[in-house]
Amino acid sequence: MASKDIKKRDKMGKKDPGEIRTVGVAGLGVMGRGIAACFLGHGLRVLAYDPDANARAKARTFLGEAVRELVERAGFPPALLESWASNYVETSDLDSFAAADFGVETIFEEEDAKRALLNRLASSVRSDVILASNTSAIPITRLQDGAARPERIVGMHWLQPCHLTRFMEIVRGERTSDETMARAEALAWRIGKEPAIVKKDIRGFIVNRLGYALFREALYLVEQGVADPETIERAWCNAAGWYAGIAGPLRIMDHNLPIYAKVMEELLPQLSDAKDVPRPLREKIAAGKTGAKAGEGFFRYGPGEAEAWEKRFRDYLWDVRAVIEKHRPLDREQRS
Repeated sequence: MASKDIKKRDKMGKKDPGEIRTVGVAGLGVMGRGIAACFLGHGLRVLAYDPDANARAKARTFLGEAVRELVERAGFPPALLESWASNYVETSDLDSFAAADFGVETIFEEEDAKRALLNRLASSVRSDVILASNTSAIPITRLQDGAARPERIVGMHWLQPCHLTRFMEIVRGERTSDETMARAEALAWRIGKEPAIVKKDIRGFIVNRLGYALFREALYLVEQGVADPETIERAWCNAAGWYAGIAGPLRIMDHNLPIYAKVMEELLPQLSDAKDVPRPLREKIAAGKTGAKAGEGFFRYGPGEAEAWEKRFRDYLWDVRAVIEKHRPLDREQRS
């Protein structure tokens, strides 16, 4: 189903069954509120569910800031500064999702909990409503087990900050229907994403499989004493950081495939093939050095430094967004 078909109305002016106006977002943690911000920024009504009043309060504060960013830094209509609040409905009752045209669950990464929430949502929404899981690794087929309408369940993997980034993976489970895939993809384009369609339901999908291979090798280099974390960071940023927004691993290899094949012959046997969590990471966690919020991970963060780093990171992402849109503008027609 093409997006123009999803958006059309019949001659009597009635709402097309495939049209999406209201999206239910179940879970208002960091990812959930970012997802809500993206939908609101693109003019959709959002039903936002979380049983925790504190999470709902944090979400509302975040949404105001996110919408302001979209207006000030991405050229979104200034009217959004006032209109988003009227399109945002908080709820602690999943039955409110009866009014949703599309649903997204975005709770913690635990298979049983996600499956249970999807089943609960299925009993609240209309029978034609698609339910998407924002999972970063769990196979969608496993989340379809026991579902009343498994053909309506699809993976929709977002990247934080969700309202800023172009990334989205749409993952097909074994029982996901063609219509579900088409409607999820059309919605992704509508909200400014460039969806990567994952045809085979494999744990970790595309980006996390690539990313975790990189994480494992970085930890292996630390463990082997090849270089300290600061050096590894600098080397990577000064290499991949210069081209990753416009060229991925396969495009880079296209510079000279025989050379890459030759290097692989010698290098691949030397890379880590560890099956367990690498020792440097386990030791940091055991010592309570769990990352920036704890004041230390692989780097130390003094008072205010974690917040300053987060702001610097966010400012950098906005600058990168501008560069990517200049050199690789979002154009659905070229990719259809």
